[in-house]
Amino acid sequence: MKNSLLGLCFLVMVLALYFCPSSGLAQAWTQTGAPGETWRSVTCSSDGTRLIAAGDDGIYGSLDAGLTWLFLNPAASGSVACSTDGTRIIASSSGAVLTSPDSGATWRQHALTPDAQYCVASSSDGTKLIAVGYAGIFGSIYLSADSGDTWTTPAAPTNFWVGSSWSAVASSADGTKLAIAAEATIGDGSFLPGPIYTSTNSGVSWTLSGAPSNVWYSLASSADGAKLVAAAYAGPSQIGGTGLIYISADAGITWTNVSPPTNYWMSVASSTDGTHLIAVSLFDHSTLTPGVVWRSTNSGVNWNEDTLTGYFNSAASSAEGTKLAVTDVARDLIYTLGEPVATAPASLPDLFIVTAGNQLSLTWGVSNAAGFLLFSRTNLAPPSIWSQVTNLPTLGSNQIQVMLPYSPPNQFFRLNQP
Repeated sequence: MKNSLLGLCFLVMVLALYFCPSSGLAQAWTQTGAPGETWRSVTCSSDGTRLIAAGDDGIYGSLDAGLTWLFLNPAASGSVACSTDGTRIIASSSGAVLTSPDSGATWRQHALTPDAQYCVASSSDGTKLIAVGYAGIFGSIYLSADSGDTWTTPAAPTNFWVGSSWSAVASSADGTKLAIAAEATIGDGSFLPGPIYTSTNSGVSWTLSGAPSNVWYSLASSADGAKLVAAAYAGPSQIGGTGLIYISADAGITWTNVSPPTNYWMSVASSTDGTHLIAVSLFDHSTLTPGVVWRSTNSGVNWNEDTLTGYFNSAASSAEGTKLAVTDVARDLIYTLGEPVATAPASLPDLFIVTAGNQLSLTWGVSNAAGFLLFSRTNLAPPSIWSQVTNLPTLGSNQIQVMLPYSPPNQFFRLNQP
């Protein structure tokens, strides 16, 4: 989910407000240990254990469903997607997209249209990628069939407005069925709410869908591409009014309004079969009220509201729809639902320490690191008080690394599950 202009208009006002999450169902949601960051987008692997989150200060990842976090890339990003195993990542950047083949250990930058924002999506294996631009210029749809090595632009769709500001994109598991939505478009010199287009041939050609024009902010697709869900921040009649949620069971030919109460919807996510849906809003009916989380277990026929509130702008779902993640853009938080509790692995991770000039390099393996945090102290005399190292680890090739200043004579370190 990219950061759109309408959302930014309210951010200053949002930061001036204070609220506390409600009790009850909200207890099922857990605030993760993600660093304070203006989060713009979150995605996850099919089993929900790997999370990738993008924001104004960079891209971060978690290998244990949000228990611990790693710093992956310093580039500001507003949209992120990944393969089903979470190892292949695509993220937006200014005038470019970034791809990683190894969970964020290494990255490549692909320059597209200068000074454009992008929304991105990926096939399940991470080979077929799509990036759609918010700049509103022709050629702002980019396709790759080789994990980002090369990029092409399709021919203009029928009835395509050159001024479309693409705000959402979704892909089927095999990357053949695609859907793109616009927040706005320009026709006859005036502003118009945006359309939704679909493709059945990996983006080679596009068809205007039967969706009504709206200020679309988010799209999600089932694995087969037959079931689509689209969320509007605002309706077709006015900018700033509340929007609706629509679903399609025929790959975008026809659409039905299945919305909970009208709202400022920011993001939707779907299970692979399209039955489990989650929708989040930036505000609840009024810009004076924090947003809400609604969920459906029957493809949007019925919805239930969670008691967790916040200024939500992105949501992600595991394949079965039982593990979820949402981002709060005003309070710089990430919440998860259905996350696992850290348990001791069959073999404990080994901590290695070497000096590197005036720094210490501390590394441990990725395979059995879930839930482990780094702690330190300067002596071993009782009482045994260890302090958590707050420096965020980075991900390397099959290892996690923390760099610290070397401060002799005594420094002691250990890994521990809190």
